[in-house]
Amino acid sequence: MNVLYLTNLPAPYRVDFFNELGKEVNLTVLYERQTAGDRDARWRSRNAENFRELYLGGVKISAAASFSRNVLHYLKDNSFDVRIIGGYSTPTEMLAIRYMKRHNMRYILSIDGGFPAKEHPLLKKIKTYFISGAALYLGTGKNAAGYFTHYGADRNKILQYHFTSLFENDMLAAPPTEPEKIKLKKELGICAKKMVLSVGRLLPLKRYDLLIEAAKDFPDTEVVIVGGTADRYHLELIDRMGAKNVRFIDFLPYSGLVRYFRAADVFVMPSDSDVWGMVLVEAMANGLPVIATDSCGAAPDLILEGKNGMIVPKGNMMKIREGLAFLLSSDHTRYCFGKKSLSVIKEYTIENEVRDHIQAIDTFMGR
Repeated sequence: MNVLYLTNLPAPYRVDFFNELGKEVNLTVLYERQTAGDRDARWRSRNAENFRELYLGGVKISAAASFSRNVLHYLKDNSFDVRIIGGYSTPTEMLAIRYMKRHNMRYILSIDGGFPAKEHPLLKKIKTYFISGAALYLGTGKNAAGYFTHYGADRNKILQYHFTSLFENDMLAAPPTEPEKIKLKKELGICAKKMVLSVGRLLPLKRYDLLIEAAKDFPDTEVVIVGGTADRYHLELIDRMGAKNVRFIDFLPYSGLVRYFRAADVFVMPSDSDVWGMVLVEAMANGLPVIATDSCGAAPDLILEGKNGMIVPKGNMMKIREGLAFLLSSDHTRYCFGKKSLSVIKEYTIENEVRDHIQAIDTFMGR
């Protein structure tokens, strides 16, 4: 089975997935760019072992996208049985979809997630053109399915896949105990009894300002934000809020993050926009109770309200603070929530993600 997969970047979690999928099919992956201009160079840390990877080159359009007519060469190659397009919004993806629609070629459209927005009717019409018409759709969960149907996809052709960065052996069997957390905190130089963790790039839409503002009400808890050294804006915000218990840690790969996940007591994702939220998967796989906004695409699929975490309205610092106050008040509650997180997330493995794609390929081929 020869499979062609077009995507924008060799993200580490995608390369891991492609290496596993490549054990089941003869896989060729086309990348638009080698790395994102706004990503730490260490982000690109995996090698293609079980698949063929090709870089299309072309004209750089943004940090993560290019326009390349070279994609047409591979679309015309009739040796491929299945073509999967990993998005619809970059110029190269648009060109690929336009070409296949004009030539009545069947393909699978896959997205990480999405939120329908209030927009000009013309923009909606353009999106509907590029999203509707695929033979099959692969989405990450409820938000992705809703996004597809909003833009004209046949809901009967939508399949869900377990979008993840983790293998089965990355999953904990039980949350770390309090003594284990205390030991890890000491190793990491965390002096506070409790630790709140957030992970992501220091971008405005990540809304760390909300977490910093909430942190000042928990002076005995250290709030650790991993993803970059603090810039002037965040340092001034910490000073203005008097949140001296906030610490920034530079970018870490997952292997370096694990100790922080397991030392932490609560994970918070205050983002204004995240079509999925891979770090939520990773936090839950390490037995953490979680707080995320309703603008985190993974939240409706992964968070069971009041059982393993809370979903709060985006931009609402008060709700984040309330969630932290509740979870930080009881070791037993946090342990129970963390245990439920592990139960919910156990199916989100790369092995299952591969099975989902093989099932989609079989459906596409009429098997």
